[in-house]
Amino acid sequence: MSWLSSLKSVFSPAQEVKEEEIQTVLQNYLLPHSKDALKERISQLQVQGRVLQLTINTFPDEKEYLQQIHDDLAGALQKCGIEELNLHVVQQKRPTQESSGQGCSSKAPKENSNLPPVLDASPKSEPDPNNPPIQKAAPQQRDVPLHPRIKNVILVSSGKGGVGKSTTTVNLALALQKMGLKVGVLDADIYGPSIPTMLGNAGKTPLIESENFVPLDAYGMAVLSIGHLTGDNNTPVAWRGPKATGALMQLFNQTLWPDLDVLMIDMPPGTGDIQLTLAQRIPVTGSIIVTTPQNVALLDATKGIELFNKVGIPVLGVV
Repeated sequence: MSWLSSLKSVFSPAQEVKEEEIQTVLQNYLLPHSKDALKERISQLQVQGRVLQLTINTFPDEKEYLQQIHDDLAGALQKCGIEELNLHVVQQKRPTQESSGQGCSSKAPKENSNLPPVLDASPKSEPDPNNPPIQKAAPQQRDVPLHPRIKNVILVSSGKGGVGKSTTTVNLALALQKMGLKVGVLDADIYGPSIPTMLGNAGKTPLIESENFVPLDAYGMAVLSIGHLTGDNNTPVAWRGPKATGALMQLFNQTLWPDLDVLMIDMPPGTGDIQLTLAQRIPVTGSIIVTTPQNVALLDATKGIELFNKVGIPVLGVV
């Protein structure tokens, strides 16, 4: 499993922990009520000194057994050099019979051999020049509902990577906070998250409450990044556009953001599917374009400005 393969990299001889015994404990432990293997429920694993951060998936009817699971594991892991176990829980809905396929009838309908096979069920019709199809307009910012706890959302974007976009995001966020505003930072640069390193909380993992992320605190700001979920800065995120966009929307919507005056979003570079989808689905106050003075970078920055103009997002400035 992926969490087992990454276990070796987080240990060092100075910690004097017994990694093979920890693997054995986690692999062999069976849940007390169902005898299911714990290893099938583990979603995240991280060692910080002699503290083990362990995240497991559970169902609502297993709440009464969590304390026993924690105590059993804590006792067994003490022999492996772990002094403290922090057990985090992600509650999931138990699959129904219909979704698992068990509720389907075993009797298949009888086939009518007299009917010819259907080779193409697509409806075909000739286009009517007098009645052209109605094309739905792309969603605009005026159609996006506001976030209940966030007053303003500012996107920091760039046409090219490596032009200082993340640095600008952090500096602006800290400047706004010094002005007395309540500020949050969301790192949406899913393929190259830099915010955890810049704010000094790389390697930390957010807690989960009621299927929602709890943002980390950095210099008094609420911060969340995809880098906090991958475990380390060297783990690549090889996701296609739809999956990456879905993950970022989840970070925005399924996070327990406090009441914020401003949420700064460090966007990924470019003007592709991720940028367009986020610009159409997140209520944005304005955007900031970051570029360098080279011709090629300025051309890409111009494309970013045109993208925001098309979806009704004002450009507050260019850095």
